Amino acid sequence: MEVILTKSVENLGGKNEVVKVKSGYARNYLFPQSLALPATPGNLKTQASAIKAAAEFKKRRVEEARGLADKISGLSLVVLKKAGKEGKLFGSLTSGEIADLILESTGIGVDKRKVVVPTQLKYTGHYNVLVKLEVGVNATVAVEVTTAEAKAADEAAAAQAAVAAAAAAAAAAKEPATPPEGDAAPASADSGSPDSDAAAPADDLSNKKKKGKQVNEAGTDRPD
Repeated sequence: MEVILTKSVENLGGKNEVVKVKSGYARNYLFPQSLALPATPGNLKTQASAIKAAAEFKKRRVEEARGLADKISGLSLVVLKKAGKEGKLFGSLTSGEIADLILESTGIGVDKRKVVVPTQLKYTGHYNVLVKLEVGVNATVAVEVTTAEAKAADEAAAAQAAVAAAAAAAAAAKEPATPPEGDAAPASADSGSPDSDAAAPADDLSNKKKKGKQVNEAGTDRPD
């Protein structure tokens, strides 16, 4: 059923907005708490101007909330807490702390009541935290909960890895380039190989033999 809210109700709507709810929720909670009126034709007519103004105000709020969601969605935050050996936190992580970190990181102020801290957030680790900016407009922020000691160790390991990578890159740059295997230049046809005669055509070898025979015959006919 439709009702006209007489007061702002969290996760439902603002004052003078017309919203749809389950009839049981309206009869058992909204109406007894004077939070809403039935959206009858008479009430809609009486509240027409207020309803119109509320609708315009809601439109502006939703547009603003969508802009904020685009800016903070995917944001990664690191929270330093004290914890035991198994990572169990000493104390709890509050929505106010996360709202403060969002403000520090982006300059965007978020109502801590809109930050939903996971109930299972009792240990160090990585979590997704929901920020309900407006009805139907949410943003998700990645939160890493760790200790100061663990963070220092991670930073030291990252620094060592960076130094090792730089050294490996420098060593690779100094090594001479070697040609790939199987790229040897082919032997020249005029290289003077002992097998060059074997590759000669048969007609050339026959001509050489004939010339040698003629020279020998000429030598035998010479007078003394």
